[in-house]
Amino acid sequence: MYAKKLRTFLLCILLMNSLIFSQVITAATTKNRDEFTKELYNAVTKRESKVSITYTGNDGSKVFDEFDDLLADVYQIDDENTSSDADYIHGLFKSYTLSSNGRHFNIKFEYYETLKQTQAVDAKIEKILKSLGVSNMSAYGKVKAIHDYIINNVEYDTDLKNFSAYDGLINNSTVCNGYALLFYKMVTEAGVPCKIITGTAESGGVETQHAWNIVKLKKKWYFVDPTWDDPIGGTKVYYDYFLKGSNTFDKDHTAADQFSTKEVRKKYPIAENNYKVTSSDIKMLSKLSLKVNKSKKITLPIPEKASVQWKSSNKKIATASKTGKITAKAKGKATLTATVTMPDKTVKKLTTKVTVTK
Repeated sequence: MYAKKLRTFLLCILLMNSLIFSQVITAATTKNRDEFTKELYNAVTKRESKVSITYTGNDGSKVFDEFDDLLADVYQIDDENTSSDADYIHGLFKSYTLSSNGRHFNIKFEYYETLKQTQAVDAKIEKILKSLGVSNMSAYGKVKAIHDYIINNVEYDTDLKNFSAYDGLINNSTVCNGYALLFYKMVTEAGVPCKIITGTAESGGVETQHAWNIVKLKKKWYFVDPTWDDPIGGTKVYYDYFLKGSNTFDKDHTAADQFSTKEVRKKYPIAENNYKVTSSDIKMLSKLSLKVNKSKKITLPIPEKASVQWKSSNKKIATASKTGKITAKAKGKATLTATVTMPDKTVKKLTTKVTVTK
C-alpha cells in the first residue's frame, strides 16, 4: 500500500510534532521562482528538515499557493551524477508544513529516509551490483538480476510501517513504495533508465494505492512491479509483472493522472506488448580468475522456459555444475561453455576463459 503524502498549510503559526531525524536549518534569499526551486532542491536532497527562504519577488503569495507545483519542479531535476534526487527524493518525501507572510517562507520537511541512511543504501548497492556482475550484462540482464535480487532478499511489510529503500535493503522489509525506490536506485546505478509510477492497483476486486516502475529497453519503456512479483510468504520469484507492456499491465494497474498526460506519454513511450527476450540479451563475462578450491556461481539472465547446459573443456582444471557453479580444481586454464536454449528453441553458446591459480 502506498502512503499518501500529507500536506499541511498554515499561514502564520507552525504546529508540528518534533521530527525523529536531526534538524538542519538552511537559510537563503531568492528573487524568483527558479532560485526558490533550486534552494528547495538543495534542501531536500540533503534531507534538511528546517528551511527558511526569503523571497524578494512580488508574487510571494502566489508562490505560497503554488508550493506543491514548486515541489513538482524539484522532482523534475535529475542530476545524472546521483540517483538520490528526482523520483527517489519524491518517493522519500513524507510531509511538509509551510508558513509564510509572502516574503519569509519557513518549511519543515519529513522524510522516510535520512541522508545517512541513503548513503548506507548507496554503499550496499555498489557492492551488490559488483557481486551480481552487472557490468558484463545487457540492459535486460541488469534489470532481471536486480529484480530477482530484490525479490529474494526483501519481504513485504504487512504491518505497513516501512516505506523506504533503506527499510527494504538494510532491514529486508518494506511496502511497495520501498520496493519501487530500491528498484529505481539499483537499476539507475546500473545504467538503465528507470522511473517510479504511482497510482492504483486492483486485486480480488479491491483497489489500493500502489507504486511500481518503468524501465527503458531498446527505445521502449516497460512496466515492472517487483512488489507483486514477490508473493507474501513465498520464496519463488515470479515474472507476472516483469517487463510487461500496456496491454497486459493496464488490466489491473492504473497510473495517477500526472503520468497519463500527452507530454508524459510522449517522453516515456510505453510498449503495448510485453518485452521479448532474444539471444542478444544473454551475455556472460569473458574471463574469470579463481584460486584452487574456490568457487563462483554464474547466473545467466535467461527468461522463463529457457534452459542452460554447462560444459568444461578440462574438468581437471575447472568444473561447472548444472546451476552454473564454477569450481577451480588445479592450476591452469579451461574454457567454460554455457549453451542456452531459448523458449523459441533458438540456441546461443557463451564461453568464459577460466584461469586457476594457487
